[in-house]
Amino acid sequence: MRYIIILLVLFHTVVFAKIVNGHKVRVGANLSHVDFHKADLSHSNLHKVNLSDANLSGADLSSCNLSDANLSGADLHGANLTGSNLMNADLSNTQLKDVLFKDSNLMHANLAKAELQNTLFTESNLMGTNFNATQFLNTAIFTNAILNDAVWDDGRKCKAPSMGACK
Repeated sequence: MRYIIILLVLFHTVVFAKIVNGHKVRVGANLSHVDFHKADLSHSNLHKVNLSDANLSGADLSSCNLSDANLSGADLHGANLTGSNLMNADLSNTQLKDVLFKDSNLMHANLAKAELQNTLFTESNLMGTNFNATQFLNTAIFTNAILNDAVWDDGRKCKAPSMGACK
């Protein structure tokens, strides 16, 4: 029985921890100010990870679990977040220029004061997302994105059904 428990602990460490650019990437890790430029973090479980002020420009964050993560102040320029879960994530004050959110879950995410230049939200769930005081919101593209109850840059709340545009 003891050997089975040791094997399970080893398996958990191998499967749920990943070394990227010399940093252990795992649930709840503090990776604030870390440089992950063009890093492959796809399929990582980054639940509750602190990535505030991190450089994630050009990073592959597709199919990641970033729920409840702190990405405030991070540079995500050119990042791919296709299929990622960012539910309740803090993306305030982030650089989101040329970022792809396709089939992503940003439900109740905080994008206050983020820079959304040429950001694509394609078929993503943005219900209850906070866009208050964002910059370049008019250049973001919301193709088939669900925007019910999202708080827009001018403070108004999108009414249901808001698909692709705030009503």
